[in-house]
Amino acid sequence: MSVTTAEATTIRNDITVTHAATVFQGQTLLAWWDNGANQTLADYYNTVASPVVLMWRPNVNRRELINTLVGSEYTAATAAARSLLDAITKDPLIDTTIAQVRANFALAAGATTQANWTVVARQNATNLEALFAGAPVSGAVVSTRFGNPVTSSDIAFARTV
Repeated sequence: MSVTTAEATTIRNDITVTHAATVFQGQTLLAWWDNGANQTLADYYNTVASPVVLMWRPNVNRRELINTLVGSEYTAATAAARSLLDAITKDPLIDTTIAQVRANFALAAGATTQANWTVVARQNATNLEALFAGAPVSGAVVSTRFGNPVTSSDIAFARTV
């Protein structure tokens, strides 16, 4: 997914102002920018952010949740809680960027299952995903660029805006 004009402007400003002094592969981002190293800058934005930024995933596979469900917690749960657990895992992909989905985890799952699901539902953001993330909610962010790497062409486009 190519970047929009607004996203390209944000990337350009991040490189030339906000993180100009950030060192990546031995040079600052601004130096890479000035040298026209579009691929190197794309590589920076596609690496995991440091410090780590946890991000809610919009595409958690139901198998990931089922595999981390604690059976004894499920059998000890009320009928209503089991029904909610079944509803949560009904769809093939679960969007944990939705606050109500995460709230349902707390209502339906036992403490260990809930902790397991929270781990499964988050991942480390790349620099690009972190750049386009909102404020942290429940210990993680939601990014409008989830799973969409930036390309050298996107960086080249950022030079023109």
